Amino acid sequence: MEKVVFGALLGATIGFGAGYMGSRAGGACPIMCNPYVASIFGAVIGVLLAGGVGAKAPAYTPSEHLVKVKTGEEFQQSVLDAKGPVLVDFSSAGCRYCRKLEPVVHSVADRYAGRVTVVYVSVADVPELGRQYGISAYPTLILFNNGRQWADPVVGYQDEAALAAFLDRHVPAAEVPGPEGPAGAEGS
Repeated sequence: MEKVVFGALLGATIGFGAGYMGSRAGGACPIMCNPYVASIFGAVIGVLLAGGVGAKAPAYTPSEHLVKVKTGEEFQQSVLDAKGPVLVDFSSAGCRYCRKLEPVVHSVADRYAGRVTVVYVSVADVPELGRQYGISAYPTLILFNNGRQWADPVVGYQDEAALAAFLDRHVPAAEVPGPEGPAGAEGS
């Protein structure tokens, strides 16, 4: 947000200066010969530039638990043939919300390791999967369980808390063995 405000202020200042100089030069341009109109024009341009420039993914540590799928065969093995829950992130390289979601997906892959397999699919690499699953917006997250779609897709950016809540609602808690073994096991 600060970047957008700074862009608006900088654009307005530059626009005002250009408009002032234009009015002194006796030009006929309705935008650049009026410092006030030029400052509004500059502010709009500054906001547009500040909002679109530098939309990079935040720094994060890549997860060793995240599976990247680049072919239909890999998708078959990693998702459809998998035993247990698999969260698939269908993304596009040019999507800024996908880049924003990337560190969240890596963190969730680490957090749910052993409980949920997290798979990343670039729809540019495997466009037939995008068509097959009706992906029309990015990012789209689909939860599979034992090869079948398990829950409604989640579309758009999700912060880690929202994604964790989604998984906690749909994925049973991992059974943690106590000193006597798994729950319900009889001692010897």
